[in-house]
This record gives sequence, structure tokens and C-alpha cells, in this order.
Amino acid sequence: MNCLECLTTAAEQDDAIRNLFASKTKREYTVAALFTFTTIFYFLAALTYGIFAPTGLFVPSILCGAAYGRLVSGVLCPRVC
Repeated sequence: MNCLECLTTAAEQDDAIRNLFASKTKREYTVAALFTFTTIFYFLAALTYGIFAPTGLFVPSILCGAAYGRLVSGVLCPRVC
């Protein structure tokens, strides 16, 4: 199972958030997969926030932020650490 599939097909978004925040999964997600997921999820979340529908806002925003944070750390850490 590839890392992009792990993020998008998680049974609950809570599982994906837990994996993104875990410190023991540093090499689990590639930068390309995180960039793809963050870009697509950000635009889908922005579209969802703009429509007047009773959708959850908290968990998708945490998931988007967690993926973006893991992306930034994946890009900067090899250069700084």
C-alpha cells in the first residue's frame, strides 16, 4: 500500500491525523505524496467551507494542517537537521 493511498483511504480521518502527528513514522510519507494530498485536500476543504452545508470543519482543517506540517518538515529537515 503506498503512502498516498494510506492517507486517502483511512477508515477515519482521525487515523490519518494520528499517523501524520506520530514521530515514529518519519519516513512513511514521501514529499511528492504529501504535496499531492495537501494540494488536493486544501482545495476540496476550501470548496466545502464556501458552500452552505452542515459539514464538519474541525477534523478536515486539522488533517490539512498536519499534512502541510509533515510536508514542510520533509522538505526542510534534510537541509537543516
